[in-house]
Amino acid sequence: MKKIIIFVLIIILSNIGVSYAQVKKGTKEIGAAGTLSFIENFNFYTFVTTFGYFVTPKIQLGLTGIGVESSSEEDIDMKTYSLGLHMKYHFYKEGQIVVPYLGGQAGIKTYPKINVEIEMYNDEVTETKTSTETGTSFFWGGIGGLKFFLTENISFNLEANYQNVTDEDSDVTDVLQLLFGFSTYF
Repeated sequence: MKKIIIFVLIIILSNIGVSYAQVKKGTKEIGAAGTLSFIENFNFYTFVTTFGYFVTPKIQLGLTGIGVESSSEEDIDMKTYSLGLHMKYHFYKEGQIVVPYLGGQAGIKTYPKINVEIEMYNDEVTETKTSTETGTSFFWGGIGGLKFFLTENISFNLEANYQNVTDEDSDVTDVLQLLFGFSTYF
């Protein structure tokens, strides 16, 4: 998979003309990204939408919405959603094709609480019941990535996204994902 992604990036970058980032104060960014993860018996699908506003050519403030859906072989389906604010610092110089950035984020996250009830008789399991409730908590985290400008107004993005959930009742307290997607600037 890693080789395929690198190959696709090389093809995309070699077939485009020289495209420079044209980011200035007041520029707006709308982006979408996603990832697909396979961990043990679970499949995770993540979809991220962002809106950002450049207050300077290097500093962006914005909103991020993240939806994660997972399913397993044991028919346990979970969904989490988060809505947060982000701030990104772009290491931008006029005329760059690749723009690295770092930032922080904070917001509200919903997550499933899984309850398992096991009934036993004579040391044997007779029935298992699984139910889920929804919890809500605060999260904070860091983000970092690269924007590859394909044209002046479109970029392909790679991002590492870390979230720490502050609720002790959550089954997942640390989430690290590698996201890939596209953005448009206007």
